Amino acid sequence: MPQQPSDVRVSDADRERVAAILRGAAGQGLLTLAEVDERLAAVYAARYRADLAPLTADLPDSGRPLAPVDLHARARAYAVARAHLAGYLGIVGLLVAIWVATGADSHFWPIWPALGMLPGVVSHLAAVRHAGDPSRGRMLRVPGGCGARAIQHARSRQLVA
Repeated sequence: MPQQPSDVRVSDADRERVAAILRGAAGQGLLTLAEVDERLAAVYAARYRADLAPLTADLPDSGRPLAPVDLHARARAYAVARAHLAGYLGIVGLLVAIWVATGADSHFWPIWPALGMLPGVVSHLAAVRHAGDPSRGRMLRVPGGCGARAIQHARSRQLVA
């Protein structure tokens, strides 16, 4: 039987993320120091994810824009995008080498597969700019697509906020 989100225990990383949201809210004047102290005490005493949700419920967009950027997720996204770009360039290089090896006639046919693969690479590189930014978390994603496991992990963490 799958666990309900309210039955899942909260980790130290979840507590720290919610604490960072509350500190950001205090820095922007959304919460008073007394409110932040009270909520931080509740954050560090929380045992289940359901205990954390009410602490940010009255903040704009549940505090998501105030959450710190996940630098580990961003670094991973950059590494995956670099690998995607390297794979693309390798395939294009191989196609050009085949074209040269078969006589390099006047028709440069490797351009067609290269152009066909290019939109995927460009969109991947464009999406990396926002990786790890929880304020950009409402973008539509394709289930099972590129980074599906990371997206599912991020969504399970958003249940807290």
